[in-house]
Formats: sequence, structure tokens, C-alpha cells
Amino acid sequence: MSGSLLMVNLDPTSEQYRRTVRLFHTTGPGFQVIKVEQIQNQTLYRQYAAKREEVRNHVTQGVQVEQELFHGTTEDVCEKIWKGGFNRSYAGKNGEKVPDLEMEYIFPPVPNTLTRLLDMLP
Repeated sequence: MSGSLLMVNLDPTSEQYRRTVRLFHTTGPGFQVIKVEQIQNQTLYRQYAAKREEVRNHVTQGVQVEQELFHGTTEDVCEKIWKGGFNRSYAGKNGEKVPDLEMEYIFPPVPNTLTRLLDMLP
């Protein structure tokens, strides 16, 4: 892949791979993990880091502002997400509905306080 987008297969013996598989199995037990790929998109990461700092500046110190989540989707949507990030229009086929976000996921819902804060931010 060219530009700021890079896909890396994680080594199954690496801590990052093992940690990701452990976390995935806590939310989706019974699935077999075949491989873990890390998608590196510098542009989206910079946008994410800026929004994370904005949220951190609006919450009480010690309040969780990040949560690692897994979103189920179809293969045809994956490349769109890698290149342009997650979009609400991709939701609806998989997972369970999170009422406050009007999106569908396969992970536990975000705490209401954080959901409300994110809704208030531009």
C-alpha cells in the first residue's frame, strides 16, 4: 500500500499479537484467530490523536477516554475503513445496537458519560 497507509502482519509470538487476541477473546469467545494485521494510517492516526487530546481536556483526570473495541463488518467495507476511517454508514449489518450512538457493534457499549461528551464535541 502506498502513501500513509501500511498493513503489517503481527508476529504471533509478539506481545502486541497475544494482547490483541486475549482482548478479542474476552469480547468474542469461541472464535479462532487466524492472523492479526495492524493497519497503520498516519493521517487517520493524527486525527485520532488530536480528538483524544480534545476529549482528555474536557473530562476529569482519571476518567477513561479510550476503549479498545472490535467491529464486525464485511470484507468489502474493510478497505474503506482502512483508507477513510470508520463511518456510521458502515453500521447495521453486524453486531448489536448501541442506542446512544445509533450504531451497531460487537462490543460492550461505551459508558453513557463518554458517549454524551463525544456527542457534544464537534
